[in-house]
Amino acid sequence: MTSYLSHNPVSGLAAVLWFFLCIFGGYASWNQTLKGFIWFLISLVTGGLGSIAWAIDYWMSWAAQQQRPLEPFEFFPR
Repeated sequence: MTSYLSHNPVSGLAAVLWFFLCIFGGYASWNQTLKGFIWFLISLVTGGLGSIAWAIDYWMSWAAQQQRPLEPFEFFPR
């Protein structure tokens, strides 16, 4: 597992704002920007159905980053 120099968890309010304003900002703050774009492409290819899994992954990522830094491509972290 890669360790990062600093670990500053994102607050719940910031996560909600990023989710509704620009979901990529939330992923960027967890060092997972490319993963956010992958979810966007999955959502486009599936006609929007992938957005459900995307939202679940977003909230699971938020919860996990409260405890530890996330890997760049860690999908559905616990």
